[in-house]
Amino acid sequence: MTLFDTIWDYISSQSILTLVIYGGLIVFIIYIALSQKKKKPIPHKDLKGIRENLNKLNIYDDKSNEELKKHLETRRLYILSQAKQLQSKHFEILKANETLKRKYFKIEQQLKILEVK
Repeated sequence: MTLFDTIWDYISSQSILTLVIYGGLIVFIIYIALSQKKKKPIPHKDLKGIRENLNKLNIYDDKSNEELKKHLETRRLYILSQAKQLQSKHFEILKANETLKRKYFKIEQQLKILEVK
């Protein structure tokens, strides 16, 4: 018996519903595998990279440098303020989590007491 005969015997012994389920599963796995795309990382642009790009274009002068510094300082301050807000929200969430853990523990204790009674 060849491999093909073995596979054919197995397939012919199965019900139509089982074969449809297996076929659907195989198609689904192939679809998932083919639909996975690698995301390109977003390049990190810092002041040095921007200056290098401006130098390559030969449009780098003191005026644009000052405007660039102002813009980057504004962005830096905005990012810092966002980070502080996120940090405060993070601490609030941690406090709420601890409170919920304590309440859950108390409820578990009360349930154990009720189960004993």
